Amino acid sequence: MWSAGCVEQWMPTAAMVATNIVIAVMTALLKQALNQGMNRLVLITFRQMLATVFLGPIAYFKERKTRPKITAEIFAYLFLSGILGPVLLQYTLFVGLEYTTATFAATFGNLLPVVTFLISLAFG
Repeated sequence: MWSAGCVEQWMPTAAMVATNIVIAVMTALLKQALNQGMNRLVLITFRQMLATVFLGPIAYFKERKTRPKITAEIFAYLFLSGILGPVLLQYTLFVGLEYTTATFAATFGNLLPVVTFLISLAFG
């Protein structure tokens, strides 16, 4: 049957499959919300607030003794990273979802590492 080594060997693959299933379901639900008229910016704001509420305390308690003091420069970098990173990514995803299907959006998300690799090859 299943030995401990076999389960341990297939655990990364199972985790990747589970992650892709969750992303596909989430994309389909987002498509439904956008089709029913939910504003993209409101949806992004809710997602960011929810992530902050759940991940903020974990980061605070886990790294409170090792993190550097928050200076104005570090705060500016964090702010720009927070605005340009996930917010811009989510906004472009939601705009794309309005014009395509959820299947295409989920598939394109899986192609991003390939495109990144090809760009890195092109620029050396």
